[in-house]
Amino acid sequence: MHFHFKSTKDLIFYLTPLLIVIFLYELVAIEVYIHSPIATHKIRFFLWIGCQAIGGIFLGYIADRFSRKNTLITIQIIGGLLLLISFQINFKEIGIVFLGLFFSPSPIARAILLDKFVELSKVQLLAITFIAQFIPWCFYIKIQELGEVNIIALTTILLMLNALLSYLFLDTEKKRTFEVSPFKPHHLIFKHKRMQLYVSLIAFLCGQICFFIVDSFFEVRQANANLFANLGIGSLIGSIVAIFYTRLPHFALLTVCYSVGFIISLDLFITGYFLEYPTENQLVFFSIMGGYYLPFIFDAVLSATHKEYHGTVCSIVDAMTSISATLGVLFILLYKPDILIIVLNTSCLFFLAIVMQRIGEDYVCEE
Repeated sequence: MHFHFKSTKDLIFYLTPLLIVIFLYELVAIEVYIHSPIATHKIRFFLWIGCQAIGGIFLGYIADRFSRKNTLITIQIIGGLLLLISFQINFKEIGIVFLGLFFSPSPIARAILLDKFVELSKVQLLAITFIAQFIPWCFYIKIQELGEVNIIALTTILLMLNALLSYLFLDTEKKRTFEVSPFKPHHLIFKHKRMQLYVSLIAFLCGQICFFIVDSFFEVRQANANLFANLGIGSLIGSIVAIFYTRLPHFALLTVCYSVGFIISLDLFITGYFLEYPTENQLVFFSIMGGYYLPFIFDAVLSATHKEYHGTVCSIVDAMTSISATLGVLFILLYKPDILIIVLNTSCLFFLAIVMQRIGEDYVCEE
């Protein structure tokens, strides 16, 4: 892709505060994850995920309806204050609830970026945001070793500074008039793309459950925590690869991604039958596919909905991720499966995702 100098400069100015806030949000998510160990049945994790799903959609709507820039700045200031409060009370449940409800900046940051550079590929712009999202998870073990005091202090300071950067670098939006409501599906979703959107979201849910099952399986086993970090590395590589996809994304590409996931799951099943755990390379390949397809699913959903509510729509996709995370972690907690049961279930889920996405291909309308 070729940019004019002005476009490149604008892109850098816009990317700086937006990628920083996505990165910092993931640091907060890691701290919440660390403070929700398996011994507590991950109660705080479930509170966090649930509140994120609810609060994210609410904040996305507020940002779309009034001002994305001002909402993002406010979220960062509130998030920094709530993070300090949560730290002071040792991340008790009440702190987690408020932090989840009022600190969900990633969907708004993506909406700001996409609406500013409408002439650029949405897939490539989204892939860049996912790079920022996955980088912290590559250093999951190191972040644990750094200590929460250092992480909380650094994150809080950077949130406040980044709020200032957001004020300086991001454009103030013009006043918009809205003729659609995000809470009425026939207003939010284009009629001719409704069915393909629904089946894509179902397929996405199945695919994401697979990744969170595998994530949770290795996260709760300290002897294999390095494998958990490798999943983050693979996802990061997948997002980087997605940047170089220059053609317009075809709906069938998602079907291919789920098919690759299905093949890898079968390979993991065979390996797990002979070995106690899969090899690191297998897990990296598994997560590469996960990081690669995320920008495409966001693009498919955004292309089927009205641009006035990109923040709300991105929040809805994130809410689907929250639901899949909840189901994946619950599966590990309730059934405590071994590796063979896990990869057997992921194979079945990927197969269902393939079927649903293939059905969605039949509803693709060429414009």
